[in-house]
Amino acid sequence: MDDYKVTIKETLERTITVPAETPEEAKDRVKSEYRNQQHILDSSDFTGVTFTAKKA
Repeated sequence: MDDYKVTIKETLERTITVPAETPEEAKDRVKSEYRNQQHILDSSDFTGVTFTAKKA
């Protein structure tokens, strides 16, 4: 019998609408807000899970 390492990857996703002049400005704004914990993703933002196995 072999040993395997199994990786579990959960995905959380939320779309934020912000006013901005460019897509880059919008992304920078949301990144900053995220770093400042203004957007905290939780189980209601769950979009999926994957399992990957490879030989140890």
